[in-house]
Amino acid sequence: MDEALSSCEQARQYYQSEDYELSLSLYTKGIQLLMQILEATKDAKRRDKIRELIADQLDNAENVKSCIAQKKARDQHSTNVTQLKIADGSTGYDYHVIFDRCLDDSVTSVEIDDPYIRNPYQVRNLVRVCELLLRKTKVKYIKLITGQESEKEKRNKQHGQLEELRISLQMRDVTFTHSLSDTLHNREIRFNNGWKLIIDRGLDYFKPFKGQFAIGYFDFNLRACKETSVTYMKDTG
Repeated sequence: MDEALSSCEQARQYYQSEDYELSLSLYTKGIQLLMQILEATKDAKRRDKIRELIADQLDNAENVKSCIAQKKARDQHSTNVTQLKIADGSTGYDYHVIFDRCLDDSVTSVEIDDPYIRNPYQVRNLVRVCELLLRKTKVKYIKLITGQESEKEKRNKQHGQLEELRISLQMRDVTFTHSLSDTLHNREIRFNNGWKLIIDRGLDYFKPFKGQFAIGYFDFNLRACKETSVTYMKDTG
């Protein structure tokens, strides 16, 4: 266990110093060691704790992969790239603020790659984005690629929620399609007006919100954010 935790801690340190390739390698090593420990562990409570630790490190590794993708994108399009850094705990960054520069009447098609449109609150985030697109563009086609839960009951619930969204958009003359991928890790949104938006945490960049009668429940501009990096790229060709 010590070796696994040490590897993950080194990965975190290299991530902070922006050595993303080495960070990802160390996270991968640490996760593999944790998986081996999980297989050898019999105690149920200890297995649950190890699973939680693995899930946390997998999430960290996904963030590193997104940073690698963003860096490659910036290297390829360095003259047409701008970046926004959202500090941990800051407010004032609802979807309208993040998406605004990408939206105009020329947008008719949007493609969203986000591996974590799975839980009900994540699907509701997607609904909010779709509502924004309806208000600010002339969108006619929205395509989603996302991941899926391992449990059948959760997969069925995810499918039902996305189907409900599809029907709702269809009533507004918008075609919505979705497909599932077990290997997707990039978070990327592409607009047919040439803009590309990369949010390293995907749409789920808000801190967990508790309670239904507190300020920020409806107005996401008042919700605290996680530390997030947003990259804008414009294809001028």
